[in-house]
Amino acid sequence: MNRLFLLTFFLLCFSIGAGAEVYKDRTSQLWPTYQREGVDLQEERMIAGIKVRLFLSNTAKQAIEKKAFLQPDPNYNQANLNQFILSSFSSSLDYFGQLHLVQAHDVPELNLVIVDRGGDRGSISEVPVHSRIIELHLVRWHKSMLKNQPHYVNLSSIHEFAHVVNYMYSPGETKYHRELGSVFVEGLNLVKLYGVDYYLNNYRRLFAGTITNPELIQSDAYNGMPILRHLAYRLFANLLNNVYKSTGDVLPTLEDFTMNYLLNTKDDVIGFDDSLKTIKIIDSEGRTLTMAKLRSDTLSGLNMFFSRHR
Repeated sequence: MNRLFLLTFFLLCFSIGAGAEVYKDRTSQLWPTYQREGVDLQEERMIAGIKVRLFLSNTAKQAIEKKAFLQPDPNYNQANLNQFILSSFSSSLDYFGQLHLVQAHDVPELNLVIVDRGGDRGSISEVPVHSRIIELHLVRWHKSMLKNQPHYVNLSSIHEFAHVVNYMYSPGETKYHRELGSVFVEGLNLVKLYGVDYYLNNYRRLFAGTITNPELIQSDAYNGMPILRHLAYRLFANLLNNVYKSTGDVLPTLEDFTMNYLLNTKDDVIGFDDSLKTIKIIDSEGRTLTMAKLRSDTLSGLNMFFSRHR
């Protein structure tokens, strides 16, 4: 019985047992891609109550054989990359399990597949829609390992896992809602791993990206990750710097808000404002914070930030 068959069998069994009422699982529809490529089980372990399986696709194996990396690595060791990947997901899943409202057992299994997508294009990791699979871009993870930059993959691993959770609870959400929820989760994880000062001093510069048209911040449509990351940064920074107020300590308030919004089934701005009201976050004028106010405050700070970092 080959490994590909075992993997397919495991996933199909889980899709039957997971409960169709939770979300529509498309895992089985994704397997033609993996069947063409082929996959090889590298390791299986329990992390925060979740069965995590790490696979290496045949196309990724071919890229490794050709040493088609972004950084030279004549002494490449697969075990080292596997450990780097699992270490990142271990810290991310452990933290996610500590957050309110979502318990580790809510996601019984997670399948990580190392893939080759060629060059330095695309996301470092990606979740196919409505699945419990996270595809890991071989050369991007390898580059982060060689350059000792775990903060990039730690951000990516928890961001993508938040999508897995999001698909379970709110399968019909828009991309705007889905990505913004994951952005808040990634920010919390950076604060936990590296501290408040690291987040405040580095998040916009290293992770957020440049907004080419700041006026798009006012749009309810998804217009790229930089807009969402600058919005999230403004909420974090204004709470941490006491510009916005909360009824409790700042970090637990941010955690409560993040999980409330992640699982909120209301559309975009309505859901965002509903979560702000539920968690009781107050703006600089003493009113309940709204998305409209957060967008305005984000816009007002953008010109100053980008003028300092040109």
